[in-house]
Amino acid sequence: MLAATRLSFYLLESPDIRERETALARQSGELAGRLPPATRAALARCLEGINSYYSNLIEGQGTRPIEAERALQRSLAERKPGKADDLAALAVAHIRTERWMRQRLKDELALDVASRDFICALHRHFVGQLPDSLRVVTGHDGETAVNVPGALRTRHVDVGAHRAPAPEDVPDLLAAFAEGWRHLPKTPAHLLLAHHRFAWIHPFLDGNGRVARLLSTAMLARYGFEADGLWSLSRGLAKRRDRYYEHLALADSERQGDFDGRGALSLKGATQFANFMLDTCEDQIAFMAARLQIEHVKDRVARFCAERKLVLGRDERAAPLLIEAMFMGRLERGAAPRLLDLGERAARAVVSECVEDGLLTAPSHRGDLTPVFPVYAAAYLFPHLFEIDDPQAAMRETLLVA
Repeated sequence: MLAATRLSFYLLESPDIRERETALARQSGELAGRLPPATRAALARCLEGINSYYSNLIEGQGTRPIEAERALQRSLAERKPGKADDLAALAVAHIRTERWMRQRLKDELALDVASRDFICALHRHFVGQLPDSLRVVTGHDGETAVNVPGALRTRHVDVGAHRAPAPEDVPDLLAAFAEGWRHLPKTPAHLLLAHHRFAWIHPFLDGNGRVARLLSTAMLARYGFEADGLWSLSRGLAKRRDRYYEHLALADSERQGDFDGRGALSLKGATQFANFMLDTCEDQIAFMAARLQIEHVKDRVARFCAERKLVLGRDERAAPLLIEAMFMGRLERGAAPRLLDLGERAARAVVSECVEDGLLTAPSHRGDLTPVFPVYAAAYLFPHLFEIDDPQAAMRETLLVA
């Protein structure tokens, strides 16, 4: 009971919050409905790299999405010790952990995403992929310790002005976290408040921020508020990094008087944090909805194909194929001549270039094609999704650099 009181899970049921939750659920559903399942899956796979980029950026470490994509394709034998490859390892670990997490959500429909087992598995999967150099943590006292994958911390830690609970209290607090979660309504505000309550516990020696964002993604996905991965919470938090930390600190505040909740933590701080997170979610859903307006996408695809011709010498007439695949979820090979108004042989050559450039894929050389969104293409198709100085250079790096 004491642990549950300290954790202070509150019911957030003000009319304003309920109205915002209803709007967020509607907007997320509408976003998912813009694309067929195959396209949603392909775009979500692209966004995994974007999520890793922004989640690491929040922690002051960033690897360009194009570099993370290339690092995913390299074998461990090709890895070289050094800062650049260490940062790439962070990105790759985040991407692979998100993929593992999403697969578990699909495979285990009754998965308890608030359980200690799942939370520790997230940490174990992420930290377990890091090189030894990234598992060594130096505390404020100058002492070093090893961040053991999946292991709860055994020492005191300070996070900014927040003195995290004593390590001996962490197991009981995680049990209270899971128990409190079971009794809360599974609405967006409560899913997002859980983000803070997990971060407040700070159960691991290091990696808590990344695990918290992965956990929030899992919770939003489990209850249908994440549009099958079409928008990124981490991107929104990175864009508002200072405010994110400010609201985390406000939610850390102790209760201020009899009208500020009945737990140890401030109800006002919890409400402000939930509203900030709802703002962030709504902003990111609106951002992706604007990127997916079909008339704008058609223009961007045309410009992208013109750039492919300029940089790579590809046939710029591929645009109708890419648009068909994107908005229908598949492209029948036999439809290419009609869509391109070309003979069969010439149309086949255009299709082959798209496959070679990683824009279309198929299970066999005769099967229907489905869309793929490599990072170099996403820079053109979904502008401002991530920072990129030279999209043409990214295209060359991806397709012309051995």
